[in-house]
Amino acid sequence: MNVTNPTYAPKLFYEDINQDGRKELIITLTKGYGSGALDEEVYVYRYTNRLIDVLVDNPLAIIYKNVKTKLTTEKAEIIVGDKVSTVDTKSIEPSHLFEDIGFGSIIDYKVINKNLMVRVSGQISPAMFVGDIIIVYEYRNKMYQAKTIDFIPHHLIDKNPFYGPVKHSVAKLPYEISAPCSIAFLLISEPISFPCSKPTKIFLS
Repeated sequence: MNVTNPTYAPKLFYEDINQDGRKELIITLTKGYGSGALDEEVYVYRYTNRLIDVLVDNPLAIIYKNVKTKLTTEKAEIIVGDKVSTVDTKSIEPSHLFEDIGFGSIIDYKVINKNLMVRVSGQISPAMFVGDIIIVYEYRNKMYQAKTIDFIPHHLIDKNPFYGPVKHSVAKLPYEISAPCSIAFLLISEPISFPCSKPTKIFLS
């Protein structure tokens, strides 16, 4: 179920994100939002003889399995593979620091340059984020799994693909939508009919 605030209406992407020559239907729904919070979920569909829901690996599970963190009054440390990133924390009141870097307050999905991606922000205090884990998905073993995992600190925001010009087809959907299958027609360059119980026409310009 998406929140009812029109600012956070569902978003729809229509791109070939698994390089099979056919475009997929990707829908992001906002489950919650607030000051320093954005919680999105994603649905990916492919169409053969019917509409098929394709599993997308949970970004938090990916992070917990592949990212190591350490937080002290001196620095925040994020280790992804053999890459170690540090952020100075000496200017922050020690009593405000968390026990460790937290993930999950901001989960933001996008399709960028025909890649399904998610941004998960790392938080070290109630009011401070140190940067973003950027996960690029690939289709593997019948689901979307992490292809690359990178940490981009906030002082390098110009290198973050979520904060710059991107190439994708996106449209906001009516915020009343509660289930992705209520989309019946997607018109981008050609009509595609999806079997849904309550058809809704969506037009992309």
